Amino acid sequence: MKAFLAIILSLTVFQGVSSAQINKSSEPISSKKLTNDFIEAAMMYPQNDYDNKIEGKVKLQFKVTLEGNATDFIIIKPQSDAMNEESIRLVRKILWKPAIINGRPIESAQTYEIQFNIKHYDKIVKSRGYDRIETDHQNVDNSGKIYSFAELFIKPRPLLKDEYKNLSHFIQKSLKYPDAAYAAGIEGTVKLDFVIEEDGIASNLRIDQSVGGGCDNEAIRILQTIRWKPGLIDGLAVRSHNSLNITFRISEHQQRAIPNRQASGL
Repeated sequence: MKAFLAIILSLTVFQGVSSAQINKSSEPISSKKLTNDFIEAAMMYPQNDYDNKIEGKVKLQFKVTLEGNATDFIIIKPQSDAMNEESIRLVRKILWKPAIINGRPIESAQTYEIQFNIKHYDKIVKSRGYDRIETDHQNVDNSGKIYSFAELFIKPRPLLKDEYKNLSHFIQKSLKYPDAAYAAGIEGTVKLDFVIEEDGIASNLRIDQSVGGGCDNEAIRILQTIRWKPGLIDGLAVRSHNSLNITFRISEHQQRAIPNRQASGL
């Protein structure tokens, strides 16, 4: 009887269904919008399903660990095998804030849905400018580990058109000072924290330092337009933690970008 009760208690804590116990449920470290933006940037609609006009919604259940990783996937609402696999691939890249109980982080269950809709996907492809995500690297680290910037043998670099000398030049030419910030005389540095995936997509974007007046949104917009050549370790393309500081300064009538001033891990 005691063993049976222990199993029940263990399942209750894992599933996170007791509102009396869970003070705060697990959630992505990025906002809901930024998480959706990443899903749309990274999704690759399975070609066979696309060609045969197969659509549907995949619902996943998984465990969020204390480290904020998604593991132990269970498909609650399946579609095709390819859609199921793509859904797991996408959600596995999302970092999470673990659930909180009595002020302490715990492992808990979470669910997530990935919608496959051809009409919407066509709009996404047109907006982002690519269907398949091409990469120069055939060798990829599939461990899921996120390396600090300092650990990388070869650092990530932005893939820019020849007209731009470097990342700072690209941002200087692309960034528009928000009207509200300019009118209010708001200046400052927006500090962004993010992960560069093995395929060069930026994920898990967070604002470490906010400026306001629309500057945060403009800094995010610029970052989301950049594709990256991923960092390398022993010839393998890896996930890496990166930061980007974008300074808004009215007096200079220019914006400065300082990538990775701090090399800190997640």
